[in-house]
Amino acid sequence: MGKTVSIIGLGALGRTLAYAMDLQGYEIYSLFNRTVSKAEALADELNVKVSGSLPKSEEELGEFIFITVSDDAIAGVAENLAEELWDLSGKTVAHCSGNETSELLEPLTETGVEIAAFHPLQTFNLNSNPRIFQDIYITLEGQEGAVSQLELVAKRLGAHYLHVTPKAKAHLHAAAVMASNYLITLMQLAGNIAEMGGMDHQEARKALQTLVKTTAENGTAENLSDVLSGPIARGDLQTIVKHLDLLEQNKQISSLYKLLGFETVKVAERKGTLSVEQVIQMQNLLK
Repeated sequence: MGKTVSIIGLGALGRTLAYAMDLQGYEIYSLFNRTVSKAEALADELNVKVSGSLPKSEEELGEFIFITVSDDAIAGVAENLAEELWDLSGKTVAHCSGNETSELLEPLTETGVEIAAFHPLQTFNLNSNPRIFQDIYITLEGQEGAVSQLELVAKRLGAHYLHVTPKAKAHLHAAAVMASNYLITLMQLAGNIAEMGGMDHQEARKALQTLVKTTAENGTAENLSDVLSGPIARGDLQTIVKHLDLLEQNKQISSLYKLLGFETVKVAERKGTLSVEQVIQMQNLLK
């Protein structure tokens, strides 16, 4: 299968990537982490010979070098490696930030490597299954040679790849935060609302799970107004008024309900089933 791999940074993504690439037949050549014991433990598990905090020589680096540290640490790692003045010709270096471009790795081009950003549009934790990459999208941005190599990595992991421009990269990451991270926050707030009515928070969230999963599936529709349901889509002004009365005891949740509701009216309006009067009434109520 060829191709040796080094991973610098063994948080949730770095660990999962190591397991996934090992599973797909890549040779995990070296593992590095600020807490060396974590690198050593994973190296033992995957039968990797080289581990430590950072590579000490060019011989400790594989053909693919993935930098999976936090965004604010990427430039420091790149500069550290570049300062060694090693000859890394023929290697591909990629960081996995969703927000930052491959420009952070430019100091490394003096060593002969090709650089890129390789960002999986997925949420990871320390217990993520290594098959989690299957059918997800991985955004690629950077030098042509590196991007071409990373297209093959994405395919082997069972993922789709998506080329993005440096400008689009941060916008897509903001979109991902809205779609993923803030959904968790909305679930927390949904549980809080149920608690206001005397329900158990955990029980309420469990009851909402199927609804959330179906809604997420509906989110792939070409026209979102076609799959929008609920009181705003129906023009049910009385229900919205009742909700606002119930939420008045929590100003922050009430404000968020109004803000999201106002945006939802725009989606519902495109459906074409609401009268002009209904749209105006709901917009005035939710301002």
